[in-house]
Amino acid sequence: MSLNPAASLAQRKASDPAATVWVNANAGSGKTHVLVDRVVRLMLGGTEPSRIMCLTFTKAAAAEMANRLFERLSKWIALEDAALRDELKKLGLEHADDALLQRARQLFTRALETPGGLKIQTIHAFCERVLQLFPVEASIVPHFTMLDDREQLSLLQEARNTVLSSAKDEATELGAALRDVVNRVNADDFDKLLTGLLAKRANLRALFEEERGLERAESLLRVHLSLEQGLTRESLVSGLTCDVARYRDLADALDGGTDTERKTAAKIRAACVAGLVRLTALQSILLTGEGEPRKAVANKPTLAKHVWIEDFVKADQRRLVDALGTMGDLECLGATLSLLRLGSAITRGFETAKRARGAYDFDDLIIKTGELLQERPDAAWVLFKLDGGIEHLLVDEAQDTSPMQWQIVQALTAEFFAGEGRHGQTLRTLFVVGDRKQSIYSFQGADPNVFEQVLGEVKGQVEGVGQEFREVDFSVSFRSLGEILTAVDGVFPPGSAARTGLDGETPREWSHVPNRRDAPGTVELWPLVEPVEKQEPEPWQAPVDREPAQSPRRRLAEKLAKTIKGWIGRRMLPGRKRPVEAGDILILVRQRNSFFDAMIRALWNEQVPVAGADRLKLGENIAVLDLVALAQFAIMPEDDHALACLLKSPLLARPLTEDELIAIAAGRGALSLWQSLQAQESEPCCRAAAFLRPLIDDAPAARPFEFFSAILGKARLAIVSRLGSEANDAIDAFLDRALDYEEAHGTSLAGFVNWFQAGEIEIKRNMEQGAGEVRVMTVHGAKGLEAPIVILPDTTSDEQPRGGESLLMLEGGGGHARVPLWAVPKLGASRAVKALKAAQKDVATAEHRRLLYVAMTRACDELYVCGFRGVQEPSENCWYNTIAAALKPGMTELDNGQGWRLGAAPVMAEVPATAKPVEALALPGWVAREVAAVPVTAAPQARKRAEARVARGLLIHRILQNLPDLPEAERAGHIDVAVRRAGHDAALATRLKALIAEPVVAELLSADGHSEASLITVGPDGGPERRRLDRLVMTAEGLLVADYKTDREVPETAAACNPEYLMQLATYREALRLAGPGRPMRFCLLYTEAPRLILVPDALLDRMAALRGARP
Repeated sequence: MSLNPAASLAQRKASDPAATVWVNANAGSGKTHVLVDRVVRLMLGGTEPSRIMCLTFTKAAAAEMANRLFERLSKWIALEDAALRDELKKLGLEHADDALLQRARQLFTRALETPGGLKIQTIHAFCERVLQLFPVEASIVPHFTMLDDREQLSLLQEARNTVLSSAKDEATELGAALRDVVNRVNADDFDKLLTGLLAKRANLRALFEEERGLERAESLLRVHLSLEQGLTRESLVSGLTCDVARYRDLADALDGGTDTERKTAAKIRAACVAGLVRLTALQSILLTGEGEPRKAVANKPTLAKHVWIEDFVKADQRRLVDALGTMGDLECLGATLSLLRLGSAITRGFETAKRARGAYDFDDLIIKTGELLQERPDAAWVLFKLDGGIEHLLVDEAQDTSPMQWQIVQALTAEFFAGEGRHGQTLRTLFVVGDRKQSIYSFQGADPNVFEQVLGEVKGQVEGVGQEFREVDFSVSFRSLGEILTAVDGVFPPGSAARTGLDGETPREWSHVPNRRDAPGTVELWPLVEPVEKQEPEPWQAPVDREPAQSPRRRLAEKLAKTIKGWIGRRMLPGRKRPVEAGDILILVRQRNSFFDAMIRALWNEQVPVAGADRLKLGENIAVLDLVALAQFAIMPEDDHALACLLKSPLLARPLTEDELIAIAAGRGALSLWQSLQAQESEPCCRAAAFLRPLIDDAPAARPFEFFSAILGKARLAIVSRLGSEANDAIDAFLDRALDYEEAHGTSLAGFVNWFQAGEIEIKRNMEQGAGEVRVMTVHGAKGLEAPIVILPDTTSDEQPRGGESLLMLEGGGGHARVPLWAVPKLGASRAVKALKAAQKDVATAEHRRLLYVAMTRACDELYVCGFRGVQEPSENCWYNTIAAALKPGMTELDNGQGWRLGAAPVMAEVPATAKPVEALALPGWVAREVAAVPVTAAPQARKRAEARVARGLLIHRILQNLPDLPEAERAGHIDVAVRRAGHDAALATRLKALIAEPVVAELLSADGHSEASLITVGPDGGPERRRLDRLVMTAEGLLVADYKTDREVPETAAACNPEYLMQLATYREALRLAGPGRPMRFCLLYTEAPRLILVPDALLDRMAALRGARP
């Protein structure tokens, strides 16, 4: 596919290392490609790879960038001069001489030789590394560990319980704070409120680590609420005196009116009896029950007779309304401070628990690194040590970078454009790529306004020192076809309400240009699925945990599942020139809600391959629940519920039917379900009982991992067949937790079950590739992904799904942490809080629109928009109505009248002509004859032994790949755990630990090496051929390369090794010599069966090279 000239020019400008560059990259515009271009051009210009740092948002993005970089550099090694010059020309290097060609071919080796590897990592990984290097300067525990989600949740829960228990004494400040909060919410809302507050603990901790933090919080809140410092409800009320004499005159005037006026007069006189009247005593007279001014206190005849009344009453109504609003703000302030007092106490307890364990969480990494680089006395020295090693910094997905993360970036680059850092001979640059339109992670701290602010600051810094700053726009999409992009531009036209939030304060001109012109795209809008009249279900069929059969959500899910089933294999993807496959389809929703579950279930019911949920809560996964029920029963056979669940699960070779289970359970009297099962004589019950009896015997002494592994060895296939592929991930994660528990707490099966159930564990599944299955994901989870066909069914949800959020995060100002404000429900009269909530809603609406942009731009070839309607009409600003209003007028109605289309109609796949029927063949007579039982021979055992050897070899291979990433002190422990987990005996672990102690193997496992390194060699036909090096390390003696082999027969010497293996090593040597002429190299084979390492002499490789016709 040819490259759009505009795109080529923009990419060259962005990758030019002569300038600091800020790239605004539309979705699918090739930002990763340009990041790699930039790094390559920096290295071609002579920059050492160790002085280039790339910060990405996710580990997957970092791995993708590193893979692309090594793939390109390894490819260059074997390219002819003309082809390599063409590659360099694409980078903007028009005239490449021989010296530049040689340098380009050496980049691969230079990158591999970089101590510690290339610095392409997430900002959290960078921060962890910095804190490990400077623990004393950061005032943290050396050799700290990272808390996983479960440990973090457990420590938070302990801190919370401790604080709430100590707050029972109402005489304390903490007790008074607790009473104030719980009096305003019910139990469920209190739990949600506290959970929401603790989710913002990074801000809380920064706030309360400051001296007199609560006082500063109150001061900040008063500024936001426009409350005078020191103003209280009492002082406000005391100032609300009124003109008693005038009100008596008003009462006299009303006496001459209607009965209603006379009643009002009586109320006024009663209020004036005390002499000094507060205006609040007249609230029911001046205001309505909703707190609004009454239209008239007196009737028209009375007002005509006493003209002073109207102005007098309106003035006091305004005073009273303002006062009540201020009272509401004061009440909100007081409630917030009570909540903050609780939150700060829990946060302090949490921090104390972490310090006691020498552990930190991901928020700590950012906060502690920010403090180290900006506030600590040794900050200048630390920056010198770090900054001296960084000449060029690249930041990916900048729109997702939080303010605290930006502070770290700015600290790292401050010396680039100031002091000696700017006057040095070496030009130091910053490269930032992002897209405000794709900023959708506000719940993680991302702020598109900060993105714009940093852009202005960086531009000012660079231009202020006379360096070149470029702001480059990427408008060409390499992902989506033209019709998709036309739809996107149509939904977000300049000046429209939909564009609000995509642009900053100063609107930018942007649009999308397709680079792909290989096929027409398709955008379809389908009518909403409407609700139907409810039908009362049969009592036993009433849905309890799923959408009713007639609900619009479920009907839409079933319609989509049937449609997708009809597409697969029967419809063409013109842009791909092949039929649609399940892995081509991505269904995006806004939240994991009832529709999300219904969609996965509907696909499963239609037997469409589906990847399952992108996130799994282990404690709610049915496969895991079955395993827990198994353990509960084995520990206590009297647990009837656990046994009932177990008897219906695929853990049994033949689960019981409903009728069989009822037969056991009903009418059993005082018998337990287990006793009743054992008393049955039917074959299914007898088999079930025989399966369960040994488990009861084994449970008291069983280690959790071994107990579950033994069961899963037989049952895993049945579980996955019944519950889908996501069960595999859930089971693996569950087994990992069993190992974690054994290492940290011991080997009690009962203890593990109790520990597992006490915490909530959520795992994120890898959905990067379709893997031949339909993916159903949230838009947030799909960020960075793409698919040929994207379906948007969740388009009628409220524009602000978190609109019920009662905690408003307000700016701290002056570099201080943000402060939360609790918008207490049902206060009603607080005008300032209403304004702040309205502002937050505007922010949420803007992100709601950016989320739509991200959703639409995941589509490569086809986009389908549909939805469902509930009892109420969808919001005017919901995605469906936004898309329909923009696109429907220009779309063509479908032939069946069930929707509208922009672009080409789907093309059906060609169905082969009906083949001639195959004639039925008569089966030979011996098929029907009964055969005597065949005695068991050695063949099955031999096959099992062979399979075991292969599994053993793969295990060793995997262990050797993982060891370089671990500190030497942890490697032996990792071997023990990995071997035990795989079910092998301790002897294998002993041999492996002896192997890694050998000097050459120790060199292989150095952290300066690379596993599975890509290498382009010259193939037999003279063309490039991609290879993978199992291990490549740069040592003091040169390059050390190892190939892992799983052969059963292990040779004693290099000469006895398989000639194909030796020829392979000779090929590797030839390619590496092209990349780094004159560099010493050693090659070896590591046989995993023994295990044994064999060094291959150069003379033997020379003979192999000669046989191959290669250069010796």
